[in-house]
Amino acid sequence: MKLSYPTHPDRGGLAVITPPAEIDHTNAKPLQDEMKAALERGIITVVIDMSKTTFCDSAALATLCEAHQRASAMNANLRLVISQPGIRRIFEITGLDEVMPIYASLDAAESNIADERHGPAPL
Repeated sequence: MKLSYPTHPDRGGLAVITPPAEIDHTNAKPLQDEMKAALERGIITVVIDMSKTTFCDSAALATLCEAHQRASAMNANLRLVISQPGIRRIFEITGLDEVMPIYASLDAAESNIADERHGPAPL
């Protein structure tokens, strides 16, 4: 799993986590650990770059839901980058696109990290 912590001292911290192409019960825990570690380091915006994700199961969705709840409780933000239509459809069917902000690109997710809004972002 690729993890980076770019710093934006004038706007707070930002972490970008890039999970594997397939997120399922076999690798959801390491993803959860990475997201938790970022929040515990004081990162206020965690971006999960799922632009290369081709599959995610219920374990992946549960992990992202938990991370979103944890981030909200810590006054932080969780943003998802989803560019694959099939993956985006999973979030639409489950209603998670109404709960977690989804962006079409990493650039869009990284822009305006001081945004306090927790609602979904337009694509």
